[in-house]
Amino acid sequence: MLNFLQQIDLSLFYFVNHNLSNSFFDVVLPIITDLHKTWYFNIVAYPLMFFFLLKKFSKKGIVIFIFCILAIGTTDLVGNWGFKKTVQRARPGDNPSIQAIVRSPYGGYSFVSNHAANMFCFAFFMGFFFPKARVVLYSLAAVISFTRVYNGVHYPSDIIVGAMLGAIIAFIYFQILKRFIQKSEKEIT
Repeated sequence: MLNFLQQIDLSLFYFVNHNLSNSFFDVVLPIITDLHKTWYFNIVAYPLMFFFLLKKFSKKGIVIFIFCILAIGTTDLVGNWGFKKTVQRARPGDNPSIQAIVRSPYGGYSFVSNHAANMFCFAFFMGFFFPKARVVLYSLAAVISFTRVYNGVHYPSDIIVGAMLGAIIAFIYFQILKRFIQKSEKEIT
């Protein structure tokens, strides 16, 4: 059974990494995959998120913003220390038996994709507060995740488990935040 799942994983990897290859994706997807590491993204994205939270929730928006950052930070730590350093799965480009087309730089181990985990954590967490934006948030997380396989730095299973990890941690932090807000409101009244 495990062999069968590995074959599906590898087949999907080759389909995305090789068969979907085109000159437009070859230029655009390596840029999109690490957009969050650019200074111009950071000076726009975080203040914009903070602004929307303040606008919709007033002072509660500050707490929601902090919990979102904590959720993503936890996801990143669990993905890196709980999975990558424990499982130590080689990246497709580091595996000599795999003919990966690597289109972007990478480091460390493959399982799980922290890009997918962090983006799905963000998408799910913010989706609790902005339900009308869920399609956009989930689509953004899916596109970033897709770039990781297309760029040859992750297997599809890295993405799937990473997305699940991010969603679970987002849900846990959302539940903690709900209780925190309820308790704070009771103490005020």
